[in-house]
Amino acid sequence: MTSSRLPVLNRSCGECNACCVVFDIDELHKPAREACQYLDGNCSIYSTRPPICVDFECAWLQGGLPDDQRPDKFGVIFDVTRVGPDIILQATEVHDGAMLLTEYDKALTYLVDRYLEVNQIDIHPIGEPAFGLIPKRVKA
Repeated sequence: MTSSRLPVLNRSCGECNACCVVFDIDELHKPAREACQYLDGNCSIYSTRPPICVDFECAWLQGGLPDDQRPDKFGVIFDVTRVGPDIILQATEVHDGAMLLTEYDKALTYLVDRYLEVNQIDIHPIGEPAFGLIPKRVKA
């Protein structure tokens, strides 16, 4: 299977800090849905932040979504991670109700199509709102 990564678009987080609010970060004792205690406009521990923060790249940052769907503006953050040979896509609301909008369904379809371009995968729901993007198995 090819890499799950999309072509790099030279994006940076800019003013977006959605991941610093919506996700829990055990290393920082930060619960989900609360702003990180080190978030003061920007990350005050940016140069020494834990590896989970250093390594995280949302689907928008990876180039999976158009410019106008940056998580803080769009209201949903998509996380695409590899677990063994599988790719897991999870959506988390940044703004309450954002996943109920028609634009969410369009973004999800767009994102899955983008990953289908670079990976041979099958899509399997694994529980709301996550989908497993599983490598296609070749029958012997």
